[in-house]
Amino acid sequence: SSFGRWRTWLAEKIGLNLHDMEGYCIGGIPWDTVEDDLKIILNHSDCDGILTSEECGLLAARLTELIGNNIIKEEIHDFDNDEDWNYLKLKQFRDGCVKANKRKQIMEFQ
Repeated sequence: SSFGRWRTWLAEKIGLNLHDMEGYCIGGIPWDTVEDDLKIILNHSDCDGILTSEECGLLAARLTELIGNNIIKEEIHDFDNDEDWNYLKLKQFRDGCVKANKRKQIMEFQ
């Protein structure tokens, strides 16, 4: 799915290979060894479940930090380019997390 590809891309940005992680492909590295708050979304069902308001707050802060450190670029130029599409989706996801956290709402995945 495009959500799965996006998460693989996001994991690469912080130096993780999802294929090595428990629950992916043949990976067996346990998630409790990962210190990054992004593990909330990286180790989440891609089609079922929720993120709490608190989880959204943690994710929003971490994604904002990545954007601020220029690890994630701020400008989107070409929506047909996979890299720019991933950045666009990252910003949309971050913005949704900010709203859910501020409103004390959950974010649902279907």
